[in-house]
Amino acid sequence: MLKFSSTCLLASVLAAASAIAAPDDPQVRLGPDGKSAIEVSNLTATTACPTARSTGTILKRHFEEGRGFAGITFKDDKFGESYINLRDPGTIEDEKLRASIVSALDNLLREGERLELIVKSCGAGGRIEKLDAARHIVAVPATAATISPTATMGRIEGRLAYPSDFIPSDLNACAENIDTKATVCTSKKIKLPNKGGTGYQLSVPAGTYYVFAILPLDSKDNYNKDGSRAYYSELVTCGYDARTCKSHALIPVVVEAGKTVKNISPGDYYDDKQVRQPVPEAVKGVGSALLAAQTGGAALEPGEYEGTADYGGDIVLSVKGADAAIEVTKPGCVGNADGKLKKVRADQWEMRPDWPGCVIRFKQDGKRVKIKEGNKCHPLHGTSCSFDGLVSIQRKPVADRPTQNQ
Repeated sequence: MLKFSSTCLLASVLAAASAIAAPDDPQVRLGPDGKSAIEVSNLTATTACPTARSTGTILKRHFEEGRGFAGITFKDDKFGESYINLRDPGTIEDEKLRASIVSALDNLLREGERLELIVKSCGAGGRIEKLDAARHIVAVPATAATISPTATMGRIEGRLAYPSDFIPSDLNACAENIDTKATVCTSKKIKLPNKGGTGYQLSVPAGTYYVFAILPLDSKDNYNKDGSRAYYSELVTCGYDARTCKSHALIPVVVEAGKTVKNISPGDYYDDKQVRQPVPEAVKGVGSALLAAQTGGAALEPGEYEGTADYGGDIVLSVKGADAAIEVTKPGCVGNADGKLKKVRADQWEMRPDWPGCVIRFKQDGKRVKIKEGNKCHPLHGTSCSFDGLVSIQRKPVADRPTQNQ
């Protein structure tokens, strides 16, 4: 493993690599000091593996003889621990680029560091996780839950977008402070000048923000009934053309006191790597009952359910209290998942297995349960089958069955 004791040497190596790297080569981005690496990207050579974004902390670095730094144990804030493989530097042909990547990873991937990662899930069932990108996150202060009303204010404004021919009346524009995570939202719309369309304006303390659009959980237009966020990202700034715009990287918005930052348009509804997060309490329009629903509720009737999958095969769903497990089987395809059930409506529940972005939803339909998975669950069962289907309860737990003496 290469190590550099001089920050000047590291900066010169990184700068040289940035100048020679092609768009598809691994990339290094330097911080404001022009010396320290704050982000690496394009680390994997394959485009065939599903990707997911993960935020958390590095627990341990792993080394292999003859190769050096080979992987990390990473604890995702939501999904727990996993082992993530690093690219073998020997596969990078250019010597200067190879040296810059090794140095950047050695300095960026430190034990205890909080990072945002993009991970590719390869191999059988997507069980081999490979690091594609890593970005440093500023540590969150313990007192960061609120925004100080005495802080000097600035403004963010821009055009709202929505993948339809209208803008929902309850579509919110939100700004999340990158350092403190404090979030400000508004559902109030403004008319932009020069036929600029429907926009928004937010007053926020001076700082650096990620800006996103989001619908309340109880919105009639929130078809997924989740906290999906459409960020202001590089896809927006290059014209929403998915054929030429390959990056969904979030763009930090710097707000100075007494100034307005214009043309910030959150609208990246096409990022399949975004992590669906809880709807911020600042979002206008979320009813108190729905906020309470996010924290849990009664589970499905306990027992074992059986039925047929929409794409062929058999489904078995086992429910015990708040715990659920589902299995689908058909010739050439087997899949399973388990997790905690959370009530989101009077007749609807959801389960989030230990797989980034995967959500499986359950809807009561009389004595049957309709099952529908999200679009990020396929690594759990492959491409030729699905958890989607309809099941009916077959066997209740022993304690719930009547005995012969009753």
